[in-house]
Amino acid sequence: MTSENDELVQLDDVLTQLRANGKAMARDMISGVEMTGFVSRLMFYIALLGLALAFVDLVTVPLAQGGKCCYTITYSDLIGGIAGLVLVGLAAWQGLRIRAKYRVLHVRYDKLLEIESAPHTLGIFWIQARNFTNFDLKFGNEIIGAGWRTVNYDSGFDNPETAWCNHNGCPWSMTVDNFSYWVPSVGGNQTGCPQTDYGSTFINASVLHTRERNVDSTSSCFDTSMASEGNFPWMSTQRGCVGTSQKYVPVFTCPRNSYGEHEVAHSDFTYTNVSAHVTFNSRNSPTNPAHYAILLDLYWWLNGGNVTAQGKTYAWMETAIRVASTTYSAGCSCWQDDPIGFNGTFDAGTNFAFHMVVAQVHPGDPTYYLSAFNATRLYQQALAAWSIPASTHGVLIGIQVGTEGYGSVLSVDFSDMTIGTHMPDAAAADTNFDHIINGLDTADEANSFGECPNNHSTSPQAYKWTVDVTADSCNNILDSAYIAYYYGLSY
Repeated sequence: MTSENDELVQLDDVLTQLRANGKAMARDMISGVEMTGFVSRLMFYIALLGLALAFVDLVTVPLAQGGKCCYTITYSDLIGGIAGLVLVGLAAWQGLRIRAKYRVLHVRYDKLLEIESAPHTLGIFWIQARNFTNFDLKFGNEIIGAGWRTVNYDSGFDNPETAWCNHNGCPWSMTVDNFSYWVPSVGGNQTGCPQTDYGSTFINASVLHTRERNVDSTSSCFDTSMASEGNFPWMSTQRGCVGTSQKYVPVFTCPRNSYGEHEVAHSDFTYTNVSAHVTFNSRNSPTNPAHYAILLDLYWWLNGGNVTAQGKTYAWMETAIRVASTTYSAGCSCWQDDPIGFNGTFDAGTNFAFHMVVAQVHPGDPTYYLSAFNATRLYQQALAAWSIPASTHGVLIGIQVGTEGYGSVLSVDFSDMTIGTHMPDAAAADTNFDHIINGLDTADEANSFGECPNNHSTSPQAYKWTVDVTADSCNNILDSAYIAYYYGLSY
């Protein structure tokens, strides 16, 4: 611990020096902007001087030399006049260029004047990565902003996934370059289940295709046709991470997909919502008991520690948004919908779980649009249903979309699925979700610096998706810069 503390002290010293240098650079930039304005005005004065010289050489002197009757110009006057006009053009051109730069910088000029005249304690100056390639300069302690960000990668299912997992598991060794964002899979391979067909799940032409197909499955042997990304409590074997249980603590170097999530939503953020377009193509007419659900499933890790409720101890809460939930009745030989609003808890064996029916989509219906469903409220409803305190903090780190059920044959397509969250900008730099940016976050980033996706391992030096705070695919200097930018702040 002593060496680690020494490193953190050294890091604090570096950041203190960085902040001091940043203030000096801020003052220099203020002076530079003022000088830019002065030079732009000077260039216009030079242009006016050139115009005056041209007028004298081309008009005043020739008229004076020719008297009242004639216009007489010499070669020297002609050359002087042309030179004056050239000077006008060059000076005006340079003046306009400098003036344009002055206008761009003047906004920062005003902000810097405010910072220099206001009391502040942090004074961080850093280059913040914006949209991967563009950069924005920010200064001072009033840098806490907030805005909408997309939680999941590949909202439009634009990245094809042609090799999917099957009932024998995910052949990771054969698909090293696959599953960058979404992992399509089918389930129902429990020992003793009467599985005769396993369906398929794949992404093609910007559509997630889910095909659940096993009429012999039963209520104790669910079929699933899902796409997922992030981490989940039921994970134990992943590429490079064999035997790594995540039931209580997720291993962020071992996500189910390569990239994890784009951003992490917290349960105490103002608002997190879910939107999707769903097309229900067809379903079967069973001869045996059957049930299905079309759902968008969110897994929240309770990062404050394990929670005990109703005799169960877990560290995850699953909240299932069902846009269809229907059971086949042998009495009427018909499918019977659960009422909209129907909800309940269930024990998933690895986590607390709660589901709610928010719509009833049927085969042949127009494409259904789930519009900005409030996932934050659903999380609170799930806590209440399990009698868990409402203050229990969770982070959304696992996402699934698809179908599940038994005895059913389904064809359902998703053309997009987007989770948006209104989050503080500083939260992206908080790699351990404790609401403060400090040495723990910088040390976390240093461990996996230089690593990129497809480098899964239980080693802390592997690619860690929660450290890729700028979401540019690798743990690099942009992440270091972003974390340093918010260092010392809480939100």
